[in-house]
Amino acid sequence: MLGSCGMRPIAVLLVAGLIALPAVPQEKLVESIEVRVVNVDVVVTDRAGNPVSGLTKDDFQLFENGKPQTITNIYEVRPTTEGETLNVAGALEPTAAQSAPPPPQEMRSRRIVLFVDNSSLPVFERTKVLKALDKYIDKEMRPGDEMTLVTWNPGLRIVTPFTSNRDDLRAAIKTMSERANGGALDLISQQDRIKKECNDYIEQARERPPMLTWAQAFDMCKGGVNAFADQMTHNAKNVLEGLRLTSTTLAGVDGKKVMVIAGAHLPERPGLELNMWAYSAFQPFIKNLNPGQAMADTSHNLMTFSIDKFAHQANADGVTVYVIDAADSRDFTSAEQATSTDIGEQFAAFTNTAQAYQTIARVTGGVLVNSNNFGSAFTTIAKDLGYYYSLGYKPGDDTKNVKDRTLVVKTKNPAYRVRSRQSYTPKSGEEQINDRVVANIYHGSVKSEWPIGVATGAPEKEGDRFRIPVHISIPSKTVTLLPQEGQLVGGFDVYIAVGTDGGAMSKVSKSAQPIKIPTNAEQSLRSKPMTYDMSIVVRPGESTLSVAVVDEISSTSGFARTKIVAR
Repeated sequence: MLGSCGMRPIAVLLVAGLIALPAVPQEKLVESIEVRVVNVDVVVTDRAGNPVSGLTKDDFQLFENGKPQTITNIYEVRPTTEGETLNVAGALEPTAAQSAPPPPQEMRSRRIVLFVDNSSLPVFERTKVLKALDKYIDKEMRPGDEMTLVTWNPGLRIVTPFTSNRDDLRAAIKTMSERANGGALDLISQQDRIKKECNDYIEQARERPPMLTWAQAFDMCKGGVNAFADQMTHNAKNVLEGLRLTSTTLAGVDGKKVMVIAGAHLPERPGLELNMWAYSAFQPFIKNLNPGQAMADTSHNLMTFSIDKFAHQANADGVTVYVIDAADSRDFTSAEQATSTDIGEQFAAFTNTAQAYQTIARVTGGVLVNSNNFGSAFTTIAKDLGYYYSLGYKPGDDTKNVKDRTLVVKTKNPAYRVRSRQSYTPKSGEEQINDRVVANIYHGSVKSEWPIGVATGAPEKEGDRFRIPVHISIPSKTVTLLPQEGQLVGGFDVYIAVGTDGGAMSKVSKSAQPIKIPTNAEQSLRSKPMTYDMSIVVRPGESTLSVAVVDEISSTSGFARTKIVAR
């Protein structure tokens, strides 16, 4: 049996107090208006699949919700010398090309997640994927690149956190290669068992006198088939939730963000192929039994919305998804398959998952690879990371509409092919801070403008959980204060979240801390750091505490994190 979702939200109870400062209610002092530029990464190739270089913003057309948008800035990334990727000033006049500055380093950083779905990927196929990844690390990984390996088995597990260390990644690959993987075989054996039961019902209905009527035999067979379909639906939802959580860890970091999904079973209609088999098996014995009815029987388990929702979540997080579809693992004529199948069932099994994977890749601007050559997937990724354009535009004025906005990017030359994400979701300033707080759990490179300090005390057991004191220090010299009615006022917000390498994650908690002091007290206030004490309640085990402090007036932010061991 495939297990249930292994992820659990972490319950965090926050009890906090600001030391040596009066906590008084106050209205927001400054209303900030953000003029945000949205960047859309675009891969352009010719009909032969070769990258197209040297385009300017005048060569592109960009549409948001069907309306043309003005491209305000553009930079092109392409290899210039071995091991180097720079802006080649595709947006600038040729005479200015030599003096064009490169894009910011944080925009050029490359972060890659390999998500291996062990619940569906057979060991042999997984080994090929990991070998292809190992070659990518040797040949294509550059200084500053970060990579993480994540498995679903079922349940999310971070094999290695984001790292630029090749040796750490190779050790993680070795760990994944040695780890048992029964998920794919469980899937096949369950289908074998249900088919065997259905064939037994057919034999019982054939006997004279029959032990079952044909209608009874079919209903009993369908009971097992439907239970399997419901189980596959539950597993698919959990896999998609694991993918969603993995995507959120990238939302708050800058740069080029890629997720590679390696799997073999994420059906758009869970149970479709087994339903088709059941109808075909009983069709010779029951009049007017139509295998086409299998589509209707699985409509209540349709995963199209959930699949599309994840793809749009990845777009909102700025993540491009590439999918390695181990199609051969769904070849039911393999040695693992004990019962027979037919071409229709095999085709349904292939297309059922291929359509889901294709949707995810297409909507996010990635590529689906469903051949035996898994190395070609990483070759495509390397090429896309080395040759692309980043187009900037200011989104529409309807800032209150936070729904997904459709994006379409075209080139004026119809011979060129364009891939880019197909949606954009505006996020408020607070949502962006929440993203960065989550990202800070898993990345050591979240940009911090304040040197925030965080320390934890000894855990105290409370029932089946632990209370842990947390001490935060804030540089008072950089806190913004404004004069108001003879006093100085300001404030800051404290955000916290806790996460584990197993994918469990708390919600982001926020505590507002207003400041109001007499004017003559400013020197005393700024003579030493402000401190903020709180306590959190967590489950036993190891986790990471992420803290952010954001100035109420200037929006300056600082981030810190620390490991928690609750035992």
